[in-house]
Amino acid sequence: MPRRWTLHLTYLATDLREARDQAVVYTEGLTILRPELAASAALLSRADAWNHVEPVFCGRIGPDNEACMDVTGHPGFHSAAGIGGLCWGDGDGVAER
Repeated sequence: MPRRWTLHLTYLATDLREARDQAVVYTEGLTILRPELAASAALLSRADAWNHVEPVFCGRIGPDNEACMDVTGHPGFHSAAGIGGLCWGDGDGVAER
């Protein structure tokens, strides 16, 4: 029976915001090369605190059951994956998960 495995990547970033942005780029790149990987499952942590993780992507479920694929803590509307993906929410302030 297949099991799930985790790949850990280490890279430099000056702060959490930059680390999130880079994590999005790496995740999107990997899912282009390997579409069977689920981008929504990507997690981020500091290298010295790997047991304290947060999702890379927002993940808020929209009105048509799609997940928001903007970076965690993004401002404004939620948006589904892909060009022209559905957007929802009130668009003001920081998006809630």
